[in-house]
Amino acid sequence: MADESSFGASYVGAMRAHFWVVLLVIAAAVGASVAYLSSSSPSYKATARLLVNPINAQDAPQLDLPLVRDTGDPVRDVQTAASLVGSHHADALAAKRLGRGWTAAKAKAAIDVRPEGQTSIIDITATARTPALAARLANTYVGSVMAVRRAAFRSVATPALTAAQAQLRRAPDPNGVAAVALQRQVSELQAMSQGIDPNLSRAEAAAPSGSALGPPDWLVVLLALLAGVLLASGTALLLESVGPQRIGSEDELVAVLPLPILARLPLVRRANGRRSMRAARPDPLVREAFRTVRVQLEIANSRPRALMITSPTRRDGKTTTAIGLASELASNGARVILVDADLRKPQLRRSLGLGAEPPEPIVDVESAYTLEDRLEAVPGIEGLKLLALDGFGTFESPRVMATAMSALIEEAIASADFVVVDTAPLGEVSDALTLVGAVDQVLIVARLNNTRRTSLEVLRDLLERSNVGPAGYIVMGSTDAIRSYPYPRGARVRPHVRERA
Repeated sequence: MADESSFGASYVGAMRAHFWVVLLVIAAAVGASVAYLSSSSPSYKATARLLVNPINAQDAPQLDLPLVRDTGDPVRDVQTAASLVGSHHADALAAKRLGRGWTAAKAKAAIDVRPEGQTSIIDITATARTPALAARLANTYVGSVMAVRRAAFRSVATPALTAAQAQLRRAPDPNGVAAVALQRQVSELQAMSQGIDPNLSRAEAAAPSGSALGPPDWLVVLLALLAGVLLASGTALLLESVGPQRIGSEDELVAVLPLPILARLPLVRRANGRRSMRAARPDPLVREAFRTVRVQLEIANSRPRALMITSPTRRDGKTTTAIGLASELASNGARVILVDADLRKPQLRRSLGLGAEPPEPIVDVESAYTLEDRLEAVPGIEGLKLLALDGFGTFESPRVMATAMSALIEEAIASADFVVVDTAPLGEVSDALTLVGAVDQVLIVARLNNTRRTSLEVLRDLLERSNVGPAGYIVMGSTDAIRSYPYPRGARVRPHVRERA
């Protein structure tokens, strides 16, 4: 069961990591099916049937005619008759009768002649773009086959009949064995000379069919969708196997960088704009996890006031964690400043419903130190303010930028009870290293089946060289978080009430 769970988590992680590739493959498969259906016209089949009646070998005249003689094996006789049905003359006559646009080759390609199981029936099946045309084609071809055979019988049987009648008149004994045999041949030749086919007769005419060949269009699209999902899954797993290895369990996480796990969280959807109120009041499971983090930090480090939230890889959930932890601290009556120090991809302002741009661009170092002018109240979360530092990316000198940012964070620490700093993923960019000296603790957010092992190794090496010991992990995407929570997920948590002075 553990192996199945691990494989399922790895599969989901691969699909998420290569979401756009998966989407493109599925869209290509469905698009190809739609293009095929729109460019191809439906086909219909209609079948006419011929009855085979082999003649006695002793009675059959010895003539150069396409006759089927009784061999004692019905299956073989029918197969022989089926091989005699199709001919170039029949194809040409059918094309002529069908009219303009038809050729002998086209008529032959549209006709399939086959014996029907263990019976004396031959199926003449025609395929065409409409039901009526398919039925007309099958009946026309049967008529052409019969006409060609009648013409052949007349041309050969007529002179043979004259010769057989003369031989019968010269017979010395009209009742003898030879005369009786000649009489049977004369009877057969008389029927043939009149165009009667001794072997084949029409058993059933073809009728138009109401259903087209092949599966319906919706089934084709559905099968293409399923095939696209399978192909996309294989592509994602292949890319995952040849690409950077992702960490799929807590054991792998701790093996690379041994740290305590402060909290386990399921995947939490990031608040965005109007959903900022949900960030302030997450479900009980998430809120309990952030409360546990707060308590552990207070016990371990005498209540640290400045916390840096970073991650090894993008999309690990650091921004969501920063919002959740800051909201939990603010809900307990603390004054909290949430700092967006991700200069590469700032997201806190938009996630908290404050728009996409900072209130004023930072044009020089002096303006950067004006803390009160840059603080923004977060709607719906009392006691929480946002300090966006994305404007610092305009500074040309990294040293000047680092000095200004650190000074502004130190001023924020003096003005608030807690400061939570959201940075760029340290395993991918080194921007956060310039701020480690200005904070009390560093928390690492890792997301199972998303965090890359190489990125975590880079983060570990950078922190070790900077003599920084992180407080621990906050693990996102952990199934243990759901199993370990002792109360129902729908339970309500009573809001914190401040005591009046």
